[in-house]
Amino acid sequence: MRTFPEYLERERVLRRLSEGDEELARALDRMRLNFYQLWIVVEELRLSSDPGALLAGWGEAPKGSQGWRKALSYEEALEVLRVSLSRRP
Repeated sequence: MRTFPEYLERERVLRRLSEGDEELARALDRMRLNFYQLWIVVEELRLSSDPGALLAGWGEAPKGSQGWRKALSYEEALEVLRVSLSRRP
């Protein structure tokens, strides 16, 4: 279960993902190098003409399906980005 501060951080990552800031771009580049499968899911959403519908479809997919696995990977990717962005250089 997520704590309230974790939820706020997740929302911050989602907002920054839609805005396309420079720090996030560096975090995504690190993700591409270190967590390629998670990066692929984020890129699929980013390049989609309707990412909300795509994400909703993944969330409604039956357990064990490719969509279900993508939804899990998306959640994991958000967590990786949240941790990456919470670190201050």
